[in-house]
Amino acid sequence: MGPLHLVLYIPFIDLGLQVFPLTTFNLSLSEVTDLFKRDWQMALKTIWLANLAGILLWLVLAGPLTLLFYFLLLPVVRKLLKRKIVLED
Repeated sequence: MGPLHLVLYIPFIDLGLQVFPLTTFNLSLSEVTDLFKRDWQMALKTIWLANLAGILLWLVLAGPLTLLFYFLLLPVVRKLLKRKIVLED
Protein backbone atom coordinates (compact mmCIF):
# COMPACT_ATOMS: atom_id res chain seq x y z
CA MET A 1 0.00 0.00 0.00
CA GLY A 2 1.24 3.41 -0.88
CA PRO A 3 0.99 6.48 1.29
CA LEU A 4 -2.04 7.78 -0.59
CA HIS A 5 -3.90 4.52 0.01
CA LEU A 6 -3.19 4.70 3.72
CA VAL A 7 -4.26 8.34 3.94
CA LEU A 8 -7.56 7.66 2.13
CA TYR A 9 -8.39 4.37 3.88
CA ILE A 10 -10.16 5.77 6.95
CA PRO A 11 -12.08 8.54 5.11
CA PHE A 12 -13.41 6.03 2.56
CA ILE A 13 -14.63 3.76 5.35
CA ASP A 14 -16.28 6.68 7.17
CA LEU A 15 -17.96 7.94 4.00
CA GLY A 16 -18.87 4.41 2.97
CA LEU A 17 -20.65 3.85 6.27
CA GLN A 18 -22.59 7.06 5.76
CA VAL A 19 -23.60 6.19 2.19
CA PHE A 20 -24.16 2.46 2.80
CA PRO A 21 -25.26 2.02 6.44
CA LEU A 22 -24.31 -1.66 6.68
CA THR A 23 -23.49 -1.39 10.37
CA THR A 24 -23.55 1.14 13.18
CA PHE A 25 -19.87 1.57 13.84
CA ASN A 26 -17.77 4.56 14.79
CA LEU A 27 -14.25 4.04 13.57
CA SER A 28 -12.42 4.95 16.76
CA LEU A 29 -9.66 3.13 18.57
CA SER A 30 -11.66 2.90 21.80
CA GLU A 31 -14.68 1.38 20.07
CA VAL A 32 -12.55 -1.13 18.18
CA THR A 33 -10.79 -2.26 21.35
CA ASP A 34 -14.11 -2.49 23.23
CA LEU A 35 -15.56 -4.60 20.43
CA PHE A 36 -12.62 -7.00 20.57
CA LYS A 37 -12.81 -7.22 24.36
CA ARG A 38 -16.53 -8.05 24.29
CA ASP A 39 -16.75 -10.40 21.29
CA TRP A 40 -13.89 -10.79 18.86
CA GLN A 41 -16.04 -12.56 16.25
CA MET A 42 -18.59 -9.75 16.25
CA ALA A 43 -15.71 -7.25 16.07
CA LEU A 44 -14.34 -8.95 12.95
CA LYS A 45 -17.81 -9.01 11.38
CA THR A 46 -18.35 -5.31 12.16
CA ILE A 47 -14.95 -4.29 10.84
CA TRP A 48 -15.50 -6.45 7.76
CA LEU A 49 -18.80 -4.69 7.02
CA ALA A 50 -17.21 -1.27 7.57
CA ASN A 51 -14.38 -2.19 5.20
CA LEU A 52 -16.92 -3.48 2.67
CA ALA A 53 -18.75 -0.14 2.79
CA GLY A 54 -15.47 1.67 2.03
CA ILE A 55 -14.72 -0.67 -0.87
CA LEU A 56 -18.23 -0.21 -2.29
CA LEU A 57 -17.87 3.56 -2.13
CA TRP A 58 -14.50 3.32 -3.88
CA LEU A 59 -16.04 1.16 -6.62
CA VAL A 60 -18.87 3.64 -7.12
CA LEU A 61 -16.52 6.64 -7.31
CA ALA A 62 -13.59 5.12 -9.21
CA GLY A 63 -15.17 5.04 -12.66
CA PRO A 64 -16.59 8.57 -12.77
CA LEU A 65 -13.47 10.08 -11.18
CA THR A 66 -11.24 8.27 -13.66
CA LEU A 67 -13.23 9.68 -16.58
CA LEU A 68 -13.24 13.14 -15.03
CA PHE A 69 -9.46 13.18 -14.53
CA TYR A 70 -8.91 11.74 -18.01
CA PHE A 71 -10.83 14.51 -19.71
CA LEU A 72 -9.39 17.21 -17.46
CA LEU A 73 -5.79 16.12 -18.04
CA LEU A 74 -6.08 15.25 -21.73
CA PRO A 75 -5.50 18.85 -22.98
CA VAL A 76 -2.57 19.28 -20.60
CA VAL A 77 -0.90 16.07 -21.79
CA ARG A 78 -1.48 16.95 -25.43
CA LYS A 79 0.07 20.39 -24.92
CA LEU A 80 3.09 18.85 -23.18
CA LEU A 81 3.53 16.30 -25.96
CA LYS A 82 3.39 19.02 -28.61
CA ARG A 83 5.96 21.05 -26.69
CA LYS A 84 8.23 17.99 -26.43
CA ILE A 85 7.95 17.28 -30.17
CA VAL A 86 8.76 20.93 -31.01
CA LEU A 87 11.77 20.91 -28.68
CA GLU A 88 13.13 17.70 -30.21
CA ASP A 89 12.90 19.01 -33.78
